[in-house]
Amino acid sequence: MRERMESLTSLNLKDVIIKDLKIPSLAFSGKESLKSIVLPDKLKEIGDNAFNSCSNLSGSLIIPEGVTKIGDAAFMTCTSFSGSLYLPNTLKTIGSLAFLGCQF
Repeated sequence: MRERMESLTSLNLKDVIIKDLKIPSLAFSGKESLKSIVLPDKLKEIGDNAFNSCSNLSGSLIIPEGVTKIGDAAFMTCTSFSGSLYLPNTLKTIGSLAFLGCQF
């Protein structure tokens, strides 16, 4: 399925129920066409490299309440964010290089 998302520009997972409440490692890595994301309300974890190299993501990044872990390099080289980064009070772990290259 990942290979079929070549021109994915917008991702709204707000009301989607995700297996294990986790965005898997490498799920959207390298999707340079992706410009915006809305993460699911019931999300608990963002896997390693989940959005790594999504270099055209823009606007703010809102990590929903309930997320406890952001994996290694999860948003690394997402260089086009132009808004703010919102982290939840429930966050316990931010992996190494999670936001390397990002400017909020």
